[in-house]
Amino acid sequence: MQLLDQLLKENRTEEQVLESLATATMGRLPTESEKKLVLNNLAKQQDKRAAWLDVLKTFASTTEAKQHAESLNRTDSPSKKPEAKK
Repeated sequence: MQLLDQLLKENRTEEQVLESLATATMGRLPTESEKKLVLNNLAKQQDKRAAWLDVLKTFASTTEAKQHAESLNRTDSPSKKPEAKK
């Protein structure tokens, strides 16, 4: 939600917000059909922040997002330090 609030505060375009949220949660840009679906739905909503939160929750609940988070955890974990030569 911190990312969302930052993007909204910076007055990013809806497409920029969508791309940032998709990249952060799923590790990729949204497809054209995802863009169309989300942006068309968003245009109908009065409370944009609430609508974006729904998008974010939907993205985060996908298997793809969970796999992306796991891959980030694997790369962020401390690696074994090489043993010193004796």
